[in-house]
This record gives sequence, C-alpha cells and structure tokens, in this order.
Amino acid sequence: MRMLKHNLGYPQTGVHLELQKASELYWNGTIGRTDLFLVAKRMQENSWRLQKEAGIDLIPCNDFSFHHQVLDMSLMLGVVPSRYMPVVTDIPGNTEIDLYLAMVNGYEHKGVTIKGMEQARWFDTNATYVIPELDAQQTFQIFSNKIFTEFSAAKHITQQVPKPVLMGPVSYLLLGKETTGDFHRLDLLRKMMPTYLTVLKKLEEMGATWIQFDEPFLTQTLSIEAKAAFNYAYGEIKKACPGIKTLVTSFFGALNDNTALALTLPINGLHIDLIADATQLDQILPLMSSKLVLSVGIIDGRNAAITNYEAVLPSLQQAVHAIGEGRVMIAPSCSFAYLDSSLEDKLPAIIAQQKLREVHDLSCIVEGDTDSLERNKAAIFRANTVSNNHTTPMTI
Repeated sequence: MRMLKHNLGYPQTGVHLELQKASELYWNGTIGRTDLFLVAKRMQENSWRLQKEAGIDLIPCNDFSFHHQVLDMSLMLGVVPSRYMPVVTDIPGNTEIDLYLAMVNGYEHKGVTIKGMEQARWFDTNATYVIPELDAQQTFQIFSNKIFTEFSAAKHITQQVPKPVLMGPVSYLLLGKETTGDFHRLDLLRKMMPTYLTVLKKLEEMGATWIQFDEPFLTQTLSIEAKAAFNYAYGEIKKACPGIKTLVTSFFGALNDNTALALTLPINGLHIDLIADATQLDQILPLMSSKLVLSVGIIDGRNAAITNYEAVLPSLQQAVHAIGEGRVMIAPSCSFAYLDSSLEDKLPAIIAQQKLREVHDLSCIVEGDTDSLERNKAAIFRANTVSNNHTTPMTI
C-alpha cells in the first residue's frame, strides 16, 4: 500500500480575501445573501479543485467556515442560546446565516438587539472562536445541514470521496462553558453523543470513508474525567459506525502524558504534530498497535516559510521504516486556517498551495523520486540568499 496524502483544512479567506470582504459587505447590507453564498461557493470549489490538482488523496470538507469550526459545530448540534432565536423567528427573511453572524457580531435590527457571544483565543494562535454556552438541561438536535451539503458538493466537484472534518466531541465540550454552576460540561457527553452519532451515520450512508475528528485537547493536560470521556466517545463511535475510518487529530503540541490514551482509543488513524515536537515520534512508534495508521504532520501548517525537505525527511522515513508505508499518512501539522502570513507578501490561500505541493513532493521522495529534493535545495538556497541580502537602510 502507498502512503496517503491528506490535508487537515484549507484557509478560509480566499485567494484575494474574497470571503472576508463579502462577509463584511453582507453584514453592512451592501450585498445580499445570494451574493455572499456565491462567493463562498466559488471559494470552496476552487479549494477542492486545487487540492485535487495537488494530488491530495483525502480532501477535507466542512473545514470551510464563515467564522470558526467551533461555532459551526454548535449550529450543527443545535447549541444555540435561546436569546438569538428571535433573529430568525421575529425578523422575516432572515435565515441560518443571519443567526450565525448574530452569534458572532451581535444583532440590532427592527427591535431585536442582542450582543455577540463571548469569544476566546484559539489556543496559541491569533484566531478566536465563539465559546459554546452549555447548561445542565442542554438539548441536542441536528440544526444545521452544512456538513452534509458540503460533503455532497465536494464529492461532486472532486469526483472522489472527501474527508469530512468535525470538532471532536470531547474537545468541543471542553471548549465550552457552563452557564450554571451545578454541573460540569463533560456531563453532557452522554446526552450529546446520540445526535453526534446520527450525523456520522448519515455521512456513512452518503459514502464517507475517512472522517477527521479534531481533538486539540489531546495535547493539553487532561483530568481523569476527560480521559474517560475520550474512551467513552470513541467507543460509542466505533460501535455505531464500524464502517467509518476514524482519524483523530492532535495539534499545537505533543501528546506527552496523553500518548497511551491516544494510542489505545478504538480509532483507525491518529495525527500528530511533528512541527510542534518531533521527538514524540520516538515515544509513539514503539507503542503503536499493528492496525493503527499514523498521520505525520511534517509540513508546518502555521508558518509561511518554505519547508526544508532535508530537515523533515528523517521523521517521515523513520515512521515508514517502523510501521510501513501503507500505515503512514503525510500531512501538514495542522489546518491551514491558522497560517501566519504576516512575514510573507502572500495570502494564506497562496501559501497553502505551496504547502500542498510540498506534501506531494515529500511523498514522491519517499517513493524514490529525488528530483523534488534537488529542486527544494535550490529553492532553500535562493530564499536564504534573498534573506541575507535584505539590509536595513542606513539613517543619516
């Protein structure tokens, strides 16, 4: 079996910041909903085509967002504070996107005035997410069908089976906050899982094979209760959807004390961030079961700089030699949604195209094609030469 190439997520701005501009124009009332959705549709379809052209085997879908995947998950599961419902129940013509943006920005129109929800920093990135509000009587139901429509669209555009991306159930709850003090948000896991599983079953019926579950809390310190929640959630997923291949992703750090937990979950694949900590590979490889696939994140998903193939190849080759090419996936370290392009004169979507080519190149090098390695050496040399020639003008 050959090594699969995949991507954890694409930038959400567009090549020319189309989505950001369109969202602002829509919110200001300059353009209508049809125009906003047309921009989003073109951007998504373009990203899927570019990833297919780059040779990505598992192209993500549902990674697109008008704000952040945590809020997308809240709408999918019906976790919408009741104070926001008048945006769609009391204002004729408003739809889900108006509700969504009201939760982000607040809303003031025709007698309905609501502040936006509390936001927090997404780990150590510059991104922010809307904190899910959870109470002891929280109910869950499928509210948004976004994940299903995007799966169908991506499948049609690429003519291959895309990989749906979801917030993992445990990290989603941990990212939330309790609105009352008489319970812990992880207590809601058993109540939430039936709805979560309904989503997965429908995706399976639609033809999904691999599904990506983002669990960034696997790189954080976990309580005994949180570790138990991971085992319960993925045990339920395994029982309910045995035909689905589950890929659990960790990023922004190393597994550390959660290594044993992650490696014993009833899942098919595990993604690790080797840019954050390449040394964790030495600890993980000897402990892997014979059936677990390892996704190695060796392309920096946050830094715009060109990847030095000679620097990252040893980790990739180490994994291949230890468990075989067929059980190794190659990927960026994290979603390209968190690319920092501030030091480059390029937008994230342009940088992502370069990074996808790097994923493809490294796969080819492992398979014996060294031409890409030589081209990369030349590119690194040119980049270093340009950098060394940049001097600060003297002030007289």
